[in-house]
Amino acid sequence: MLIACNWKQYLSPAEEITLFKHIIEANLPQPIVVFPSTLSLVALRPLANQNVALGVQDFAPIDEPVVTGSVRISNIEEEWLMIAHSEERKLFHETFADFQKKLLLALDHDKKVILCVGEPEKLPLERVLTLVRDELTKFEDCIKGRFAQVVIAYEPWWAVASDLYPTQEQIQAVMDMIHSLGFSQVLYGGSVSAENLAQISVPGLGGFLIGRASTTIDNLKSILSLI
Repeated sequence: MLIACNWKQYLSPAEEITLFKHIIEANLPQPIVVFPSTLSLVALRPLANQNVALGVQDFAPIDEPVVTGSVRISNIEEEWLMIAHSEERKLFHETFADFQKKLLLALDHDKKVILCVGEPEKLPLERVLTLVRDELTKFEDCIKGRFAQVVIAYEPWWAVASDLYPTQEQIQAVMDMIHSLGFSQVLYGGSVSAENLAQISVPGLGGFLIGRASTTIDNLKSILSLI
């Protein structure tokens, strides 16, 4: 099981360094990938180890030096990258074409990817399945058999930072459909907490993409104690 911690911009660089050290010292039982703010990556690199790895929240869709305000993939040392998070879609209006370019770059640079998919609003289950299936099918040309490098995070937009979450039946159905497309590991993301973990856990789930609840060591320990 994989635990991915998306710290977004909740913490200052100093707070991220302190929390990262606490996570390492806690010797937690699950493999963890931490996605800190870009500002903290250089300081955190010497601290990462086999059990607590680092990932990059976002990067430019082209590998060129003229990407003012973004991160060039050639300068990324981290093994893990996140692509197509719902906030990139909603706040920055990134397109499917952008995500295709990023995915190709990531795979060609031998990175591991957490690829986020999910519906923008509450929809009937059949529409959710169709939407997620259609998008992942479009990514198949980018992946071309490199499924082992890609972990899918099912992340309903409406559940992110909302304290809302889909039913276990919906999570199970979406996960099973994603598996049927050839992806071996599926995470769930969207308001994950110790309080709702029992309601969002389903057999076969490959882990969780955790946002705000991963920004304190006590909350993270509480979640992992229930897995």
